[in-house]
Parts: sequence; C-alpha cells; structure tokens
Amino acid sequence: MSENIIVTGANGFIGSHIVSYLSKVGMNPILLVRKNSNLSRISYKNRSRLVRTNNILDNETISKLKSLKPSSLIHCAWNGVLSKDRNKRIQFNNLKFSINTVELASRLNCKDWTGLGSHAEYGMINKKINERSKCSPTTLYGKTKLKTGNKCLSLCKNLSINGKWVRIFDTYGPNDNESWLIPYLIKCFLNEKTPHLTSCEQIWDFLHIYDAVKAIILLHNSEKIGIYNLGSNKPRPLKEYVSIIRKNFKKNINPKFGIKSYRPDQVEYLYPDISKITSELKWKPIISFNEGIKRLINKKQYEKLPI
Repeated sequence: MSENIIVTGANGFIGSHIVSYLSKVGMNPILLVRKNSNLSRISYKNRSRLVRTNNILDNETISKLKSLKPSSLIHCAWNGVLSKDRNKRIQFNNLKFSINTVELASRLNCKDWTGLGSHAEYGMINKKINERSKCSPTTLYGKTKLKTGNKCLSLCKNLSINGKWVRIFDTYGPNDNESWLIPYLIKCFLNEKTPHLTSCEQIWDFLHIYDAVKAIILLHNSEKIGIYNLGSNKPRPLKEYVSIIRKNFKKNINPKFGIKSYRPDQVEYLYPDISKITSELKWKPIISFNEGIKRLINKKQYEKLPI
C-alpha cells in the first residue's frame, strides 16, 4: 500500500522536486500550501491531493488531512530564502510555523518528520564541516534555521516522532530561482550576454536536485533521527563551475570577474562532510556537475535516472 506523505512548501524549488520524486516512486504526496501560493512549479497531475490553508492547525485543515491518512511529513516551506531577505524579520515567522508542522504531524499520528536546514547554520568555517562542527551563523536566516532545527528535533523526540534535520549545501537544477548563480549564468549564455560576477574565488559545493531529493526521501523513510549534512563532497573554486557552464555552451563569451562585490557575510569555503548520510543510507551522488549542467541546458530532468 502506497504511503501518503505531507509536503509543506510543495510549490518551492526543493519541495516541488520532492513531490515529483514521490510520485515517480509510487508514493502519494499531499501538497500543503498557503492559499495565495504560486503553483507554477507543480504539475497538474500532482494537484489531486492539494490542501490550501493559512492555518495548518485549524480544525478544517486537520480534518481534510486526516481523511487522506498521511503517514509522515516533510517540511520544506520557508519564507525569506533569497539573499536580500536573509536578515529580515520575516525569518522569525518560520520558527513558529515549523514547530506547528511537528504538532500537526503528531495530531495526524505521523511516525516521521523531516525538516530542511542549511549550511548557513554553520556560518564561516574554513574547513571540512561535519554535523559536530560548531555552529556560528552570521545571518538571521542561519540563526533561525539553527534554532528551528534544534527545537523541532527536540519536540519530535518528546512526541515519539522520528525527527530528521537535513543541512543542505547548495543545490541546483530545473526550476530553480532565476536570481541564483547557475540559472543566472545559463540565462546569460543563452541570450549571449556577458555575466557580471564577483571574483568567484570561493570554494563551493553544488549538488544536483535529483541527488538531493533522493537522499532526503531515503532518510525520511528510514528509522534514522538527528542532523545530517547533504552535499556533493566535491567542492571546487566557483570559477571552475563558471568555466564548466561556459564550455557547455561553446560560445566565446568571457564572464567579467570582479565586477560585483562580495556580501559582507560572504561564506568563502563550503566543504560538507557527508560521510554520515552516505554510510548510514548507502547513498551517494550520481550526477556530476558537468552532466547536471548538460541536463539543464537540454531541458532534461530525471530521464533514465535510477530510482
């Protein structure tokens, strides 16, 4: 019998890919979104189990969800993920909402709850980062993610729910926000425009959304609990990523490096230690950055990828 899994933030970048993956592997995603949410990322075939609400703990919403008999909940929703919003007070609203999702999971007798964290919880650490590394977030976004993960995992423990918190290092893939670096570069090269960039000296880690989602679902469906880093474990200078994208277009367009300034809180080094999630789940990334970019350019998503 297929599992029914609630996904908050199903209209977001990661959430929409989780919905697609769950459908592909024969599970039934229940899309829990706000009433005014833009659903452009969600295909119509996945909207049959759509629940719109601005209060996930009201009686009507709980009644609707109970009728769908969910077994677990994946919490992807988060307001204020863009750089311009990461120190705005909007971040505070995410903590209460996230705690409410754990409470909702408990009221629906869900056995598993998984929330999405961020590398921003660690702050500026110039070495390989594992789950035991000291967290010193520099943005309100990072501080709120850190507090949210800790409180939600603690509440899960008190409510006898298997709680997992996934600290994601940068992902990329189809339908990503156009303001992020990779979509920006692809858009520039497609339109034969010169990208204006920072010096791009940072050491960064990018994981294809397919690999990220597969790991999240594997973890969510396991009996594991606690905090897990998620990345590719193959960091390189940002200039190399830019070069790979440029070569795939085979156009004589040279990006202008150093035109833009770094942010005051710019993280220079992102190197996630993913040995915990790889060893415990027997998971590893399968899509190289070069292959991922080729798929993006050719408008391909999951064709012929192993489930």
